[in-house]
Amino acid sequence: MSAKFYVHEASGTRHLLCRISFGGSIQRIALAVVLLMFLLSCFILCHWQMHYQFLSTIVSSVYSTGDFVVVRNNAPNAPLREDGSTYSSVVGQIISATPTTTHVMFLLPVLQFVPHNHMSLYRTVQSGVCVGIPELVISSKSDDVSNVDIIDGAFVFTTSYLEEMTHGYPLGIKNAYICRFQYTEEAGPTILVPNCFDRFGPVFDENRVARYTPSGLPKRIWKATVTIQSIFRRALSRYSERQGNYTHYKEKVHFNEDMWNYFSSKFSEVVVPVNTKSRQIRAKLINGMKCTKSTYIEPAQQYVFETVQELNHLRGICGTVLLFGLRRRLPKVGTSIVLRENDIINVVVPKLFKEDGTPVNSITNGVRLSFDGNELSVDIFYHRYIYLVESDTNGLPINCPCDILKETIMNGHMRESAPSHLLRVGDQFERHESREIVEITEVKDTIVQTRVVYPTGRLHITHVYHDVADVFDMVTKYLE
Repeated sequence: MSAKFYVHEASGTRHLLCRISFGGSIQRIALAVVLLMFLLSCFILCHWQMHYQFLSTIVSSVYSTGDFVVVRNNAPNAPLREDGSTYSSVVGQIISATPTTTHVMFLLPVLQFVPHNHMSLYRTVQSGVCVGIPELVISSKSDDVSNVDIIDGAFVFTTSYLEEMTHGYPLGIKNAYICRFQYTEEAGPTILVPNCFDRFGPVFDENRVARYTPSGLPKRIWKATVTIQSIFRRALSRYSERQGNYTHYKEKVHFNEDMWNYFSSKFSEVVVPVNTKSRQIRAKLINGMKCTKSTYIEPAQQYVFETVQELNHLRGICGTVLLFGLRRRLPKVGTSIVLRENDIINVVVPKLFKEDGTPVNSITNGVRLSFDGNELSVDIFYHRYIYLVESDTNGLPINCPCDILKETIMNGHMRESAPSHLLRVGDQFERHESREIVEITEVKDTIVQTRVVYPTGRLHITHVYHDVADVFDMVTKYLE
């Protein structure tokens, strides 16, 4: 490589120029590669800086003070348990936020945070709509967390709100919790004051006048979820026998575009959207008092839930009991009906496939959700199932087409044995032999592994159980 300098004179002005020449093609290629790598590294650095700034500012721009968010349980400032392990879930209520950090008050799982000498005060809900919903307790811990460690919003309800002020049902929804108590080391466990806590219902002042809080993002998402649940409840609670064994139900409702963008981001984690068209027939009156009727076509986005994985993903967003209902008259106000043998259940059945990938039958199954920018179109394909029980299984349904439906039915019956999928990692119980408090660490079909969490001097001891039914009984008695 050589460089030559020369003077160029133009319009009375002299310019010093430099000409660089390369001796061969190898040097040119090497320099081009170096320049390309430099430009690529600059692009990646700028991209990550913009991405980090986006994640840092989205919390302060989307969530407001008082909203609940899910914090990564292994975040640098996230609280830890006594043995140094992380909590199964960490929820924070926003106190203040900046473009990069958010100051939150932590809500932690009640069975993992509360000391065992106070555990008797925290009775698990035994009846009502709150059964089965994970419970949190307000702790005295608070800290600043990075906005990139806030991964999602959370729904934290009071029991009074779920029982009296909403017809939605959050069982099975990810990031949905109930909270009844707050715990401090000085005062111990105290009952939660709903007026200072509830973000979904009204707040009452000293004169019992309702003051509604601003509609934050979690509150608007919950209202949209209740709208979707209402559509499925109307469809799957129809009791007319004219609908037959295989039924298609369709309904359209007005839906907020921002809420659809949220649900679309959740749906696309498992289901690939399909671009389709929405055809609508509308009449309008034009100049000259002429009435015309024509078809309007608008682009729409559609999600199809057919397989077991896809339907389970839909349940995790909108609720466990979303996809089945009783084919009976609805009860009167203040009363309830109970599932009985020979009752008919409307259930959305997943599509089954053979080993070669072809469907088992040609019957259309599943759910289709379409949005055209204004209306949400819901197509539900459900089957008729007659609830029959085996005489020697104490309520176990026969030929149930859905495992989630079978589990829901069994949760409403007393039984001597329980399937292993009703036990969850993190459940605690007291051992009969040593009076130790142990926590489930792994659940298999016939084996349950546990570790001691109290007393603290025996934290390293583990136990293995081969009788799943016995473990289930101990967990049930411990929570009573």
